[in-house]
Formats: sequence, structure tokens, C-alpha cells
Amino acid sequence: MKPAAIVGWSGNGSQDDLARTALSKLPGEGAGLSMGARSLIARGEDPVVVARRLAHLPGATWIAVGYEFRNLSECLSRLSTLAKRYLEAGASFRLIVETDGNGEEEGDILLEATSTLLNAAKGTRVDEKNPTALFRVLMVRGRGACGVQLKQGVGGVPTSKGMRASCLVSGG
Repeated sequence: MKPAAIVGWSGNGSQDDLARTALSKLPGEGAGLSMGARSLIARGEDPVVVARRLAHLPGATWIAVGYEFRNLSECLSRLSTLAKRYLEAGASFRLIVETDGNGEEEGDILLEATSTLLNAAKGTRVDEKNPTALFRVLMVRGRGACGVQLKQGVGGVPTSKGMRASCLVSGG
């Protein structure tokens, strides 16, 4: 299983800045960056290191750690592994799926993945409003990554080396 960090990205076309700055020196072999519509997959030796680098980066709206997959069956297997680590009896979870396809595909994946999580950790339940754990799946052209969201990011629009920003602070 290849570990990966999944990052919600609000940068609107500024992924080059992200790759050049925070992710320029990813540890491990095969380190790199894949992009979905609203999310990024950062591959490296330790996704927690990547998550720490992105924790306070403008543009990162949320950060999850997990595993890459090559097809839906691998995705379900990885989700089962994550559920056994992060869910215990009586816990609740929410699952968010992002694909590059149509809404029907997202719905099918959501149903299969939810069933997998419920079977992997007996006694758990789905809670959309106040979950104990938040699982994320990002699938682009049949491949992608799944993970457990560790934290919310700061969001916003990232800064760039080519642009300047001014910040006015009140002294009172």
C-alpha cells in the first residue's frame, strides 16, 4: 500500500506555487502531486509529514492521510484498513467522495464505500452532522486516494511569489 496525503485545495489554478514551495522536497521515492477538481493527492514516504507542511498553508481547506489505489476494489480494501484503525464500536463517521465523473458515479462509490466502512468496523454508524471520523475518497480516471481527514486547513487563496499582498492591521 502506498501512503498518500489528500488535500482540499481552494487555490484556483495556483497548484504550481504549491508544488514549488510546500511540496518541493517531499520525502521518499515516487514523491509527487496529482490533481483532482477540488483536491490534491500528495505522494511521499510519510503522509503525516506532508500534512504538517500544509497545515497552515493558504489554500489548503482540509488535510487527510491514507492510501493510494488503482481501482475501486483497492479503494474499498484501503477504506476497510482505515476503518479498523480509526473507528471503534459506537463511533460515527461521514464519507465524502469526489470524482471527475458524473454524480451517479459518485453516488455508487459512496454507497459501496459506506457499506465497506460499516462492515469493517461493527457497531459504527453514519452521522452527517457530527461524525467522530471523516473519510475522504478522491478518484480521478479510476485511480486516486482515500483517507481520514485529520484537520481543517486555513483555506483562502494562496499567495504567490509573483504577486504581492498587503495586510492592514489596526493598532487599537
